[in-house]
Amino acid sequence: TRDAALNWSKEYAGTLEKAGFAQGRSNPCLFRNEKTNVSIMVHGDDFVAVGSEENLKTTRAVLEDKYKIKVEVLGTKEGQSPELRILNKVVRVTKEGVELEADPRHAEIFVKQMGVDSKKSKTVSTPGTKEADYADDRPLEGDKGFLFRSCTMRLAYLAQDAPHLQYCVKESARHMASPTVGAMQRLKRIARFLVGNPRCVQRMYEQDAVKHFSVNVGSNFAGCLQTRKSTSSVYLFHGNHLLRSSATTQGAVTLSTGEAEFAALVKGASVGFGAVSMARDWGLEMGLHVYTDSSAAKGIASRRGAGKIRHLHTALLWVQGRVADKSMRIFKVRGDDNVADLGTKHLGRNLMDKHLASCGFTFESGESSMNLKAAL
Repeated sequence: TRDAALNWSKEYAGTLEKAGFAQGRSNPCLFRNEKTNVSIMVHGDDFVAVGSEENLKTTRAVLEDKYKIKVEVLGTKEGQSPELRILNKVVRVTKEGVELEADPRHAEIFVKQMGVDSKKSKTVSTPGTKEADYADDRPLEGDKGFLFRSCTMRLAYLAQDAPHLQYCVKESARHMASPTVGAMQRLKRIARFLVGNPRCVQRMYEQDAVKHFSVNVGSNFAGCLQTRKSTSSVYLFHGNHLLRSSATTQGAVTLSTGEAEFAALVKGASVGFGAVSMARDWGLEMGLHVYTDSSAAKGIASRRGAGKIRHLHTALLWVQGRVADKSMRIFKVRGDDNVADLGTKHLGRNLMDKHLASCGFTFESGESSMNLKAAL
């Protein structure tokens, strides 16, 4: 059975290629039919196809000819569903555009696992506060370590669709090997935040075609009080639509703010070029613009060689070649307007809401009609 997944991918790839689809080179799970302009993403045995209604019917017939399938169509016409679930994410279409929402069950389960009463507990305005509030390094006793690991991984899944949680979750995950009392206090604050803000919905409105991806990058120099490692934050946009965001701890200790910002810029460029390659698999030729609030990082990337920073890892300098051949461009952005700050540190509520709005996210009350109740 070890070869089952590989054999299945070869099977459906052969079926789609016979129907005129070309398999992606950067991502073998992407397919495009240039003649019908239908694009397909495959995840396991889930096929998500985008195209005109007529051409999607043809694609459906190709799959039904070989496989037993269940089909749901997202749309507003008769027989279509205005709201459905794709890979456990809620997707709905409105007159203005498309909305995406993380599976609400995980927030509900997490709050209950942390022992927080959603009806009696007082909520907080932000998911995290200054790092000194979590400095208690006493190890957790008994089964609390298992509970900490379980809750942290559940949050990591939820945070994929919740940019405002990614920095908190990243910091929590650093204690997976040796959970501490302070780390558990961090999770309890996140639970209290989710009591009052369980749903964060992303809206993607209709926009004009864009010719480049935009990547906002940011860094928090030596933000970890224990290791003095910095954080890199990357936000990938297609026009006004946020496609991906991340907050990660840098592998090496940097010696200056500019160096930490440059490391974040390199990571952002890597993510951006990955998106460019995936877009090419779907027949789109895209450029890349990178935005940073650091003049030092922009200067390092715009020259050739390490310069005065002799200790700079040469593996990072490939970005300079990409800037020189104009396959990417770097722009300076004001610090207060850099949405990547969401993934570098704990922000106040007003600034957090401002950056989330720039990414198309808003907090919603009530329940989605697609919400499945968690079984506990």
